[in-house]
Amino acid sequence: MGTYRTEVWLSLSHPSGRPIPPDTLTQALGGDPSLYVVGGLNERWANARLDVCLLHLEDFADQEEPTEAFAAATRNALIEFALWLTRLSVSAFDELRGDSFKTEVWVYCWIEQDQFELILPPELLVELGRLRLPIQMMTEGQ
Repeated sequence: MGTYRTEVWLSLSHPSGRPIPPDTLTQALGGDPSLYVVGGLNERWANARLDVCLLHLEDFADQEEPTEAFAAATRNALIEFALWLTRLSVSAFDELRGDSFKTEVWVYCWIEQDQFELILPPELLVELGRLRLPIQMMTEGQ
């Protein structure tokens, strides 16, 4: 067993810690957020975020190969996110960065036995590169 829960989100924060209303990110980017959950607390030091992948291995327990189904669903969610990113402009992110906002994609995986398994599809990597979005990866063990 390796990764049993994966979360991916597009994050917007400010180094001053100022509160950011959750819809600030989608308004600035002009993208249709209907595929994703827009979140954030609008509190000091809290980020605005767009949740793009929230998957748990338990949700695939009824599949013949739960681990493979979980991996396929994760890959499909990341490719869908990449396709969504294709509709966004570099200039929108540049404007946010010009206003000192920090934009990044977080990949957060819960793991067992110190084993981390995640394939980032090339479609996603290409779009993140085009938009100059860094990936922040984090794991958490049981």
